[in-house]
Amino acid sequence: MEEEIKESSELQEEEKTLMNTSTNNDGKKTTKRISKDKIKMLREWLRQNKNYPYPAPGEVAKLVSKTELSEKQIRVWFTNYRYRKFSPDVSCLS
Repeated sequence: MEEEIKESSELQEEEKTLMNTSTNNDGKKTTKRISKDKIKMLREWLRQNKNYPYPAPGEVAKLVSKTELSEKQIRVWFTNYRYRKFSPDVSCLS
């Protein structure tokens, strides 16, 4: 049970890094999700590289310049995508 809570909080932290965080006039943090156009570019890369969905450092650099996202945002997005789309459903293994 503790592991599930830990994994859930880790996923939430990763999702936070995918969002641009800024502070508004009230001092509250606001977030902005990655735009659909940028996600489309990342998914296009995945379609072209579906046999090995792990971008090399040079490919990540190209995606950084193309999408204007940070390297960390791209790495986390790919990690989350692979986890959600390519890993077996844990509930069906029980």
